[in-house]
Amino acid sequence: MHFNHYGGEAARLAAALANSGAPWEPHELEPVLDAHGIADRRLTRPQTRQLWEWSRRLGDCFGAQPLDRRCARINALLADSASRPYISLHDGTPHLHYSSEGADPAAHIRAVTAAGLSYVACHASPDRLGGR
Repeated sequence: MHFNHYGGEAARLAAALANSGAPWEPHELEPVLDAHGIADRRLTRPQTRQLWEWSRRLGDCFGAQPLDRRCARINALLADSASRPYISLHDGTPHLHYSSEGADPAAHIRAVTAAGLSYVACHASPDRLGGR
């Protein structure tokens, strides 16, 4: 299955963040973000701590659980990411951006990972996030 940048790749980033065993320093998180296509990876320590807390919530969306619980958790992430999707033409091709222009990197990562999990749950298969 082919995944687009904001769908499966963002869900892979969510999984990478959720699977991390310990809080990061900003420089430790940069290679993970780079590997998943996040362009603005310059995080402050407070932003990195916010993402650590976010990663624990992302982790709750994976693994065996009833579909309604998984969807409720993803919906909570979507609501808390406060993203405002818009169509961008910055590279000449229309595509969606899931965070507001000028959003700080942590806000962008929250919006992208929440959108990625919702993409998998709705368009790929919720079982790809872990068995029921």
